[in-house]
Amino acid sequence: MASSSYSSNGTMKALGLATEYGGPELLTQVTVPRPTLRSENDIIVQIKAAAMNPVDYKVREGQKGGSVTGGPRILGYDGAGVVVHTGSSAHAKRFSVGDEVYFAGDISRSGTNAEFTAVDARIVGFKPKSLSWNEAASLPLVTLTAFEALEEQMNIPERAAPEAKPKSILILAGAGGVGSLAIQISKRLLHLRVVATASRPETSDYVRKLGADVVIDHHKPLREQLTSSGFENGQVDYVLLCHDLSAAKFPEYVDILAPLGTIGTITPDAGIDQQTNSCDEGSSSRAHNAGGSSPAAAAAGAAAAGVVVLIAIVAVLLIVRRRKRSRNNLRMDKSPATIEMTTPGVASGRQKHNSNDSAKVVASQTQQDKSRPASASHSVPAGSGNANTDYSTPLKATSKSTSGPASTTVDPSTAYSIAVVSTAALLSSQIATGTRKLLGRGNFGQVFSANVSIALIAPQHRHLFAPGAQTVDVAVKTLLLDANARAEQDFVLEAELLRKLNHTNIVNVLAVLPAGRGQPQMLVLEYVPYGKSLMYSRSSRRCSGIRWRSLTYDSCMLCTGDLRNLLRQSAKCDVAWSPEEYVHVATGIAAGMGYLEQARVLHRDLAARNVLVGSHLVAKIADFGLSRELNDKDYYKLQSKQKLPVRWMAPETLNYRKFSSQSDVFSYGVVLWELFTMGQPPWADVERDQYLVGLKRGDRLPQPPTCPAQLYSLMLATWEWDPSARPSFADCVGLLQPLRPPRGSVRDLGALVRGRSNTNG
Repeated sequence: MASSSYSSNGTMKALGLATEYGGPELLTQVTVPRPTLRSENDIIVQIKAAAMNPVDYKVREGQKGGSVTGGPRILGYDGAGVVVHTGSSAHAKRFSVGDEVYFAGDISRSGTNAEFTAVDARIVGFKPKSLSWNEAASLPLVTLTAFEALEEQMNIPERAAPEAKPKSILILAGAGGVGSLAIQISKRLLHLRVVATASRPETSDYVRKLGADVVIDHHKPLREQLTSSGFENGQVDYVLLCHDLSAAKFPEYVDILAPLGTIGTITPDAGIDQQTNSCDEGSSSRAHNAGGSSPAAAAAGAAAAGVVVLIAIVAVLLIVRRRKRSRNNLRMDKSPATIEMTTPGVASGRQKHNSNDSAKVVASQTQQDKSRPASASHSVPAGSGNANTDYSTPLKATSKSTSGPASTTVDPSTAYSIAVVSTAALLSSQIATGTRKLLGRGNFGQVFSANVSIALIAPQHRHLFAPGAQTVDVAVKTLLLDANARAEQDFVLEAELLRKLNHTNIVNVLAVLPAGRGQPQMLVLEYVPYGKSLMYSRSSRRCSGIRWRSLTYDSCMLCTGDLRNLLRQSAKCDVAWSPEEYVHVATGIAAGMGYLEQARVLHRDLAARNVLVGSHLVAKIADFGLSRELNDKDYYKLQSKQKLPVRWMAPETLNYRKFSSQSDVFSYGVVLWELFTMGQPPWADVERDQYLVGLKRGDRLPQPPTCPAQLYSLMLATWEWDPSARPSFADCVGLLQPLRPPRGSVRDLGALVRGRSNTNG
């Protein structure tokens, strides 16, 4: 390892922003002190190449001279060079004197337009040997911008291989810096069918070499060109705008967007502003190449993107790896460094948006909570003057704080933004303007039904609705705008868990809509005709003599329709269930729980009161208020002093406060008993403190008169004291499926009971 001969006592040459002229267009050569280590994580890099990009211009435009340190403002936020000195931390010691590195820098520090710069080692990567200095300096920002736009903001999933019918993307200005990287990422990582715009022969050839499948001219009607190129209805699934918007062109971009498609833009300005009346005020409307490097480095950026295509992919893969660690709040002491952009430009996809515009989501520094980092991965707080800031501190789900860091203020005009316009905005608008029926109200929100276009429902959920339906009913759960922080956090956590699930036998979340334009955050859920009010309430409630708390669906406020009440109403109305109907419901519940088991999600409160009944006796598991997602272990240990539904719970849960899929299986056996007793409470004559004692000595619920011996044997198997001796939900489905009646042989008991109740009433 080479020793450091670097000394911070001397001076160096740099290009500073000319304060005496007061304009953004002039730089001047200055002599300034050499940089020092601001923290143990810093390294000193001797600059070999620096790229200019829109962040430089916007800082120049907004700051008009001055610096966070009081001297001339030194710009430059992409750089490559040689390490000459390192700090003492494990992060810094990953690098040795003489290592060649590249990075996108930190807007709160002096930049790379100097002989030396100090940079945090956690946002630095080793320069690939195949890249020249100019190429390495030009790549970081455009790569990060393209990656953030596609994967973080537009939420386009990575795929291991091309699909039989791949989705499509149109990239406008494909020959630019960001556009050229977006083509490569879309083709090689996302496996999309790529359309790029170019108007000259040389740029058309260039984007084809990068991987574009189709090249069209942005000066000509886009839809006609897409239709002639074989795209159905002349539409694509995604549109990425890598150039300045215009009000005149924006409707054309919307017109070529397929249903449920997404538009992303890296330069939100008057184009969106005039379409939505809610543009980010801090976004610049000046004409820039949004992702490319200015004069000298522009050619280098093109060369790096076009000639060394795989290097861009490597850079992105490094970023993906770093981002996944960041999401899991993992330290990176033993992992290689990667590129991270710390300019206030590209906000992480983890950002919880709270825009005032229901027609679009804008991720930018001006829209973020100013107490959050303005970096690509929320790792490095740009604008934080604290050298010892913990860059790995996780973000809260949402925050209403508006206080910013005291050390420096970033002018709004420096915001380098990514905007996303999607059909979620249309769904939000349709819900807000359509007819709504209140289903329930709680302390922190309400639930109502709404009728929306089937085209606004994601394709993976359309099987839940009648074939050929043009409009469908949905349940919309809202959080009050003035809800407290705990309720807001619970709402976000619930949405994050439930949006991953999709099965016929659970109540599915169809969409998660951010707050905006006076509308609260909303969960759009499958509407169950005979189901309960999906009431949001944190109030304590009493079920079968047990007080406990629900974070979500409040069963005890219901008037009709969950399985327990349907069973009781059936008995009251003399509606006898057939053996096939019992088995049909039992199989549906097992199938839904089997799906959760496979998805490694614990329900923790499975009971007949928490199963809704839809049309044609379809059982749908609800009330995920106590649910948890399993990570690396097969059980979840309850940490809180939450009060729980004892008579449905497994002995290991009561003894050790441990939940597992096997404890959910135990509860499933109790649900089967409720089913065959027409909703009778289990262990009604047993005191709560005697329940566990009875289980330990071998007491079990008796066989209901209507329950076949084969199904009672299944109940007994689910109630085994040893969790490992119980069947899995897959086993339960395997046993029940052969007994399930043929399709169409069960009655719509919900409708039948409701009809008789209305007649008797």
